[in-house]
Amino acid sequence: MNYEKFGKTLIITGACFTLFFAIVFIFNSTELKAGPIDAAIWGQYGDIVGGFVGTIVALVGVFLLFETLKEQRHTYIKQQVETRFFELLKLHRDNVNEMTSKGNTGRNVLIDIKDEFHDSYFLVSQWYKQGDSKLSEDIWKDNVIKVAYLIVFFGVDNSSTTYLKNRIKEIINNDVVYSLFERFCLDSLINNHAAQKENNKAKPKEERNYLRYDGHQSRLGHYYRHLFQTVKYINEQPRNLFSFQEKYNYIKTLRAQLGTHEQALFLYNAISPLGEPWELCSDIKDENQKLITKYNFIKNIPLGFTREIDPKKYFPNVFYENDASSPVGRAALEKIYN
Repeated sequence: MNYEKFGKTLIITGACFTLFFAIVFIFNSTELKAGPIDAAIWGQYGDIVGGFVGTIVALVGVFLLFETLKEQRHTYIKQQVETRFFELLKLHRDNVNEMTSKGNTGRNVLIDIKDEFHDSYFLVSQWYKQGDSKLSEDIWKDNVIKVAYLIVFFGVDNSSTTYLKNRIKEIINNDVVYSLFERFCLDSLINNHAAQKENNKAKPKEERNYLRYDGHQSRLGHYYRHLFQTVKYINEQPRNLFSFQEKYNYIKTLRAQLGTHEQALFLYNAISPLGEPWELCSDIKDENQKLITKYNFIKNIPLGFTREIDPKKYFPNVFYENDASSPVGRAALEKIYN
């Protein structure tokens, strides 16, 4: 609210009322038509004006005080939200910096995981063929992404292996096809992983080979949970305190912390069953809860960087940095974002 403009309006209104009462009083008072001015009459005029205008000014003063206190409270809350956001942002950076895996640290770990996913994707597509699945190319490719990511996330040689197999069986949803895939792909990965693990044990730590498909659940699980809670924290702030543009600017700051490989890996996670709460879950109907599109969260993925996987297929209304213009549907969405 523009308090300066409002105050000026009140002053002008009060002056107009005062002038109006003066004119009416003068022309309707027989005492003022001739002879000396009676001070008592002007005293009555002053009482009228003071009682009327004074009451208005008092009421306006109370209103302005209330609005000022409310504005101060809103400012305090916004400062608290901003402070909390930057605390979460720092925690995100700490999460990345503290990652370790096979001699690598920080963002390099995420780059390795992204490369491991592409190896997994190629392997899965070789043993889980579209022709055998009898599915359309789009659905088959979706399944390949999901299976490949689950293998990378859970790994093939730990307590999650049984759970991994069950999840993959649900995705393939064909007992014959799954049986062949389990025998020639999954079991083969498990055996090769076990053999390489034993081979590494006989070597000094610095000479050990990188152990693929060892699982990254402990790293990525915490990383994505924290990222999701940070975006959700900003998204759920009330509209009367934060406009969509203000929220967007906060998330833009968070997105700037993600490298290109991180955004690509984030895309694979979002397509998988583990990342569906970001947007692709069928239960999400409200456009304001589709966080990836709303905040252009994978905006900086370069064209072709994710190889066979096209981000636009899954998130067509994201305004990617390589796009010449905003997607046709985005303008309508931004009108309903809050």
